[in-house]
Amino acid sequence: MTTIQIPDWVGTCISIDTEDGGIRVFTIPTQHFRVKSLSDLTVERFEQARQDWIDGEELASELWKAAFEEPMTNHIREVKEELIKRNTHALHP
Repeated sequence: MTTIQIPDWVGTCISIDTEDGGIRVFTIPTQHFRVKSLSDLTVERFEQARQDWIDGEELASELWKAAFEEPMTNHIREVKEELIKRNTHALHP
Protein backbone atom coordinates (compact mmCIF):
# COMPACT_ATOMS: atom_id res chain seq x y z
CA MET A 1 0.00 0.00 0.00
CA THR A 2 1.27 3.48 -0.91
CA THR A 3 1.01 6.26 1.65
CA ILE A 4 0.56 9.74 0.22
CA GLN A 5 1.74 12.71 2.24
CA ILE A 6 -0.48 15.68 1.42
CA PRO A 7 0.70 19.11 2.60
CA ASP A 8 -1.70 20.97 4.91
CA TRP A 9 -2.03 23.86 2.43
CA VAL A 10 -3.68 21.52 -0.10
CA GLY A 11 -6.80 21.46 2.03
CA THR A 12 -9.51 18.84 1.71
CA CYS A 13 -10.24 19.15 -2.00
CA ILE A 14 -8.16 16.64 -3.95
CA SER A 15 -8.95 14.50 -6.96
CA ILE A 16 -6.78 11.63 -8.17
CA ASP A 17 -7.68 9.96 -11.47
CA THR A 18 -5.90 7.29 -13.46
CA GLU A 19 -5.25 7.90 -17.13
CA ASP A 20 -3.14 6.30 -19.82
CA GLY A 21 0.45 6.30 -18.69
CA GLY A 22 -0.05 7.79 -15.25
CA ILE A 23 -2.17 9.65 -12.77
CA ARG A 24 -3.78 13.08 -12.97
CA VAL A 25 -4.04 14.99 -9.68
CA PHE A 26 -6.12 18.08 -8.98
CA THR A 27 -6.07 20.40 -5.97
CA ILE A 28 -7.16 24.02 -5.80
CA PRO A 29 -3.65 25.39 -5.02
CA THR A 30 -1.95 23.30 -7.75
CA GLN A 31 -4.68 22.86 -10.34
CA HIS A 32 -4.06 19.76 -12.51
CA PHE A 33 -0.72 18.03 -12.63
CA ARG A 34 0.42 14.57 -13.60
CA VAL A 35 2.60 11.90 -12.00
CA LYS A 36 3.59 8.43 -13.14
CA SER A 37 2.59 6.63 -9.94
CA LEU A 38 1.15 7.27 -6.50
CA SER A 39 4.62 6.92 -5.01
CA ASP A 40 5.53 10.13 -6.90
CA LEU A 41 3.01 12.10 -4.82
CA THR A 42 5.42 13.54 -2.30
CA VAL A 43 5.25 16.83 -0.43
CA GLU A 44 7.98 18.10 -2.74
CA ARG A 45 5.95 17.15 -5.84
CA PHE A 46 2.90 19.01 -4.52
CA GLU A 47 5.09 22.05 -3.83
CA GLN A 48 6.60 21.87 -7.33
CA ALA A 49 3.12 21.60 -8.87
CA ARG A 50 1.99 24.65 -6.89
CA GLN A 51 5.06 26.64 -8.00
CA ASP A 52 4.55 25.54 -11.61
CA TRP A 53 0.97 26.82 -11.46
CA ILE A 54 2.05 30.14 -9.90
CA ASP A 55 4.75 30.56 -12.55
CA GLY A 56 2.23 29.79 -15.29
CA GLU A 57 -0.22 32.37 -13.93
CA GLU A 58 2.51 35.02 -13.74
CA LEU A 59 3.56 34.29 -17.33
CA ALA A 60 -0.05 34.41 -18.53
CA SER A 61 -0.48 37.75 -16.77
CA GLU A 62 2.62 39.14 -18.47
CA LEU A 63 1.41 37.88 -21.85
CA TRP A 64 -2.00 39.53 -21.36
CA LYS A 65 -0.29 42.77 -20.44
CA ALA A 66 1.92 42.58 -23.51
CA ALA A 67 -1.01 41.74 -25.76
CA PHE A 68 -3.52 44.29 -24.51
CA GLU A 69 -2.25 46.90 -22.11
CA GLU A 70 0.60 48.35 -24.15
CA PRO A 71 -1.36 48.56 -27.43
CA MET A 72 -4.33 49.98 -25.51
CA THR A 73 -2.10 52.58 -23.88
CA ASN A 74 -0.76 53.55 -27.29
CA HIS A 75 -4.28 53.68 -28.71
CA ILE A 76 -5.51 55.90 -25.86
CA ARG A 77 -2.52 58.18 -26.37
CA GLU A 78 -3.27 58.42 -30.12
CA VAL A 79 -6.95 59.19 -29.50
CA LYS A 80 -6.04 61.80 -26.90
CA GLU A 81 -3.62 63.47 -29.33
CA GLU A 82 -6.27 63.47 -32.04
CA LEU A 83 -8.84 65.03 -29.71
CA ILE A 84 -6.33 67.72 -28.71
CA LYS A 85 -5.69 68.49 -32.41
CA ARG A 86 -9.43 68.70 -33.11
CA ASN A 87 -10.05 70.96 -30.13
CA THR A 88 -7.07 73.14 -31.03
CA HIS A 89 -8.38 73.58 -34.57
CA ALA A 90 -11.87 74.32 -33.26
CA LEU A 91 -10.53 77.01 -30.91
CA HIS A 92 -8.00 78.48 -33.36
CA PRO A 93 -9.27 77.98 -36.94
